[in-house]
Amino acid sequence: MSMTNKIKDALVYTGLAGSIISILAYILVTIAIVKGFENGLQLMQHLLFAGIGALFGIMFNFNIGIQGISLAKREKKSIEVNNMYQKLIADNKTDEKYHTINYYMIKATIIDVLVKGSLIVLFTYMILYVFVSGNGDYSLFLLALANICVSISFGLLRITSMYNNYVERHIPFLEGLCNRLKLKPGGVDTTKGA
Repeated sequence: MSMTNKIKDALVYTGLAGSIISILAYILVTIAIVKGFENGLQLMQHLLFAGIGALFGIMFNFNIGIQGISLAKREKKSIEVNNMYQKLIADNKTDEKYHTINYYMIKATIIDVLVKGSLIVLFTYMILYVFVSGNGDYSLFLLALANICVSISFGLLRITSMYNNYVERHIPFLEGLCNRLKLKPGGVDTTKGA
């Protein structure tokens, strides 16, 4: 059995795994609520703690979504359609705006510095603001574990969703686009001579 088939088989059970992980998160939250919180943190610090959890959860879900697309791109049909699309785009390209890899590296670096650098500064500020004195309240640790569990649960759904959307929607869209490019007046007709 190929790796792709093993991954597809595992993706079938993400709903069940997500449900089990959500139950675990609920148990952790319940323990934290029953134990109670110390009043070492003010409301603003609690809100920042919640914000940190939410931002890390969003980052996790975004990254796991990219992983779902990466797995879908490894499908045989995805590779074939993407190769055909890239060839047709290159054959039908009319504008003269070509960029080297250096252009894309510089552009990505600027975006990384602005976006990721800003996020790192924001996270560092939030973490320092909340935990500069440390309050020793392990209920917050249980809530953090619950946030991780919920993020994983949502992440499992996201990886499956992105995988399915890529295979079931994006690939047929690219196939249709390729067919239009093949029939485009002045375009390369790759259906002749084969």
